[in-house]
Amino acid sequence: MRALSQADESFDIPLTPLIDVVFLLLIFFLVVTNFSRPEIDQTVTLPAAGNGAKTELTSSTIVLNLRRDETLVVNGRVVALAELPRQLAEWREKFPQGRAVMRGDADTNYAQVMSVLSVCRAAGIEQVDLPAGATVDREP
Repeated sequence: MRALSQADESFDIPLTPLIDVVFLLLIFFLVVTNFSRPEIDQTVTLPAAGNGAKTELTSSTIVLNLRRDETLVVNGRVVALAELPRQLAEWREKFPQGRAVMRGDADTNYAQVMSVLSVCRAAGIEQVDLPAGATVDREP
């Protein structure tokens, strides 16, 4: 029987399980990142504006999306205008110092925008941010 020397011993670290774990973590964080902002409604086309400050969304921000067909979407759920005061009251209980952001489509009826803003005012929300899309610089 042959004796083992130090040169015969080799310790190989199996990389396949390590790579599997790294890919699973990568997929997990990609999925979590994609679902962390469901309140942004992609069907809403914001009107263009020349300048303005960027609106930062936090966990205490409620986002009201008003679509072109006057459908109201609050934090990713379609809500009727009559149901909005209850939604806002529940949100105000959780986040008394929270902010409201209303994203209205560029082709939305102004009267619908004003009715949503009046419901916000009645719920005690004094400041509602109205973000706008970036302007496109065109060559003359």
